[in-house]
This record gives sequence, structure tokens and C-alpha cells, in this order.
Amino acid sequence: MRAILISDVIHLATALAHHPLKERGAVLDLWLDQTRAAAKFTRRMGRPHNLWGDGSLTSRALLSFGAQKRTHHHQGTEFLRVLALVADRLAGVGQTGMKPLY
Repeated sequence: MRAILISDVIHLATALAHHPLKERGAVLDLWLDQTRAAAKFTRRMGRPHNLWGDGSLTSRALLSFGAQKRTHHHQGTEFLRVLALVADRLAGVGQTGMKPLY
């Protein structure tokens, strides 16, 4: 999986907000697995995976819903709940070769 950026967190939360509350954790876990697989595919094949993107979380999130649904949910308590779920899941994702930002 490529390095996790703040834009990944926001895009994942925005895409995840389109799913029912009870499904969000499972959907997010699936996307994380697919993103890891897409990163391997991209390295091996030299091109992004058709369904899962280029190994970045943003590409996976953007591919999860069509252009007609790309509305922003960057406000309100519901978006904050989704954002918290994403942040919690990503806090457990290890990344190699990354230096701390501080």
C-alpha cells in the first residue's frame, strides 16, 4: 500500500459515508485489503488495477462510487463519526519506509 496521506482519510470517509452504518467497518476492511492487493498488482504489472486502483487509498475510494455520487460530506457529526472510524482503522495499518512528520 502506498503512503497514507490526509487526503486518503478524507476520501475514504467521504466514500464510506455512502454505505449504511452497520456495513462501514466491513467495507473499510475490504477496501484496505483490496488496496494492498492493488499496490502489489501495480508494482508487478506496471499499471493500476482496473477495479481497485493504483495502490493508494484515494484511488480505491474514488473508484468505489461513481462520479454522480461524488458529493462531499465534510460537515456534521455523521461525517465526524465516519472520519473517526477511518482514522481508527488506519492507525493500525503499518507502513514501512516512512519517516515521522515531526
